[in-house]
Amino acid sequence: MSSKQSSTKITVLFFLVVIGVAGWYAAPLFLPVWAWSHIDLEKIAAATGETQTSLEKEFSGIVWYHPRGRDKSDPAPWVLLEFEDWAGFEGDAYPDWYMTDELGLRCALVCKNTGKPPSTMLMGGTEKDRFFSIKGNFLPEGSVPAASVQNRLIILYNTVDFNQADPDDIARLQYEVENDFEFDDEDVEFPWYPVE
Repeated sequence: MSSKQSSTKITVLFFLVVIGVAGWYAAPLFLPVWAWSHIDLEKIAAATGETQTSLEKEFSGIVWYHPRGRDKSDPAPWVLLEFEDWAGFEGDAYPDWYMTDELGLRCALVCKNTGKPPSTMLMGGTEKDRFFSIKGNFLPEGSVPAASVQNRLIILYNTVDFNQADPDDIARLQYEVENDFEFDDEDVEFPWYPVE
């Protein structure tokens, strides 16, 4: 009788361990595990002079994958094209990196779930496949060591909030980036090399 109870307890313990290990590896698919263990907004606010309230606010915007150079080695291939307005927030105190209209701002994207930028492996080959809607925290340059790009705005985003942009937005933005936008491409360490 006791050997049956013993083997039942061992079996239950084994399955609990297997479920725990599977949950540990599956958690980053659904939860911002990396951000919980690596991002301290209170410390970032103290170090950068921003308010913690402004760092905690999530913004919605549209980013464009547009690497400079032929070999796709651009350290800042993502361009923030637009985001919801700051008007009325923090007494209309705009942050230093606030964008004006028709300025494409190169930025670093860091996933809250994994600490890595978005994968480009499954990205489509046409320009219209490179516009994405995003929601996340906008953090000051240099505040997240995992972002390999220094001197750039960092967008800390959730995996579930990174999606293909609305087709109407894509059509409008595709026209605007070809005709109206200017880009902040003054990286000293990575000069502009147009793609032919």
